[in-house]
Amino acid sequence: MASTKSTVSIDDGRNITVDQIMGNPKAIPQRVIDLVRDNIIGEAMFRNAGNPGSLLVQFERSVPLFLDGNPEAVAEFGEIPVFDLGEGLPEVARGVKTAAAVRVSREMRDFNQIDKVRKQITAVSNTVIQANDLAFRDALESASVPEVAATAEWEDATSKIRSDVKEAAKLIASTVHNGDPTKPKGFRPDTLVLNSSVLYDFMDNEEFNKIYVGNVADKSITYTGLLPNKVLNLNVLHSPLWPLDRGLVCQRGITGFYADPRPLEGTGTYPEGGGPNGGPTESWRSDTTQIRMIGVDEPESACWITGIA
Repeated sequence: MASTKSTVSIDDGRNITVDQIMGNPKAIPQRVIDLVRDNIIGEAMFRNAGNPGSLLVQFERSVPLFLDGNPEAVAEFGEIPVFDLGEGLPEVARGVKTAAAVRVSREMRDFNQIDKVRKQITAVSNTVIQANDLAFRDALESASVPEVAATAEWEDATSKIRSDVKEAAKLIASTVHNGDPTKPKGFRPDTLVLNSSVLYDFMDNEEFNKIYVGNVADKSITYTGLLPNKVLNLNVLHSPLWPLDRGLVCQRGITGFYADPRPLEGTGTYPEGGGPNGGPTESWRSDTTQIRMIGVDEPESACWITGIA
């Protein structure tokens, strides 16, 4: 007996139909999740704190990164000293539920309007990504992350992109406890976050291109159109949904965290109103939901570069 191939993705084949997609209830939610996965920039910046099992989580901001004592010489059979970590400022992160749905009408099914379905799926995926990016940015802004002003807009010929990035990284690396220069916090900035379009400003920037002379001229950004793997030893993360007018330098995994009481999930396609033919609205839907909390517990491990556009 010839076996029939079940539909698992909206892009399975050139002749895929809306009716086939609806025949596999998991096709739409799986496609939405696939489009969202690995495209939320905050998940690459912050650490994953897992499932807190609650809609509220208390954390401490700016907890000291060192114990309040130093290792001591201990004699044989002597007691090893125990030191405290110290306390930061108490804060609370609250879980927020966000949701969006893909709707498929009877007309979309009966007349095989596959492009409308694709657009619905893409729009829901983009909306989920955008909502997450906004939540991460709001958390950074609420935490009063330090900032430095760019020397000029980065598309300007007088801009000094390398100098601007260096100043932000230096501010992070030189952070100290209680203003005491003998007690640095030890932050190591390693990440630069930008809007994807801002990367084009690097190509014509003299500060970047002047270092590619002599036998490395063929590696010039102007020539290759590609950024190096790192900029001033910082990994570059970029998203088309990140703000155009600012960049962020931070220490990845240290600046903040996210926790998911309900990780991103999608329901199978079901009749919107119950009954045959999609119920009284003659439509079907797949719901995408998520409950996420975000906290910034080390704001001084990050720095905004403002006024870049």
